[in-house]
Amino acid sequence: MPIAYCRTRFKVGSRPAVEFNPKFFDDKFGDIETRMRILKMYPKEFTDAYIAYKKNKLLDKNSIGGSWDNSTNQGHTWWLLDPECAFKVNLNGSDMPLLINTCTKILDLDEAQDLDRRKMM
Repeated sequence: MPIAYCRTRFKVGSRPAVEFNPKFFDDKFGDIETRMRILKMYPKEFTDAYIAYKKNKLLDKNSIGGSWDNSTNQGHTWWLLDPECAFKVNLNGSDMPLLINTCTKILDLDEAQDLDRRKMM
């Protein structure tokens, strides 16, 4: 995830807890068809976050172990990912994602391979 859409403010044990902003899918993938294909590449938790974001149902959590603040729901766009599954990668002190552009390229490759198969048939 690009750092504008991913953050860590808390720790669970010694591991950073990762929060994700589902607005990423709207901002980076303009048409709904591409957005849905990309969402399917992510774990179900990201789809759940995106649906909650679109329904304006995301809640803000001030801290791990704190309570959910449901009174000021408007505008919250962060989703706390499962601390058992999500992790943060930091290379040489930089949080910049190295492989973000590969997602759409993988989809393009799949489509090209499918087209090649159809031509061969």
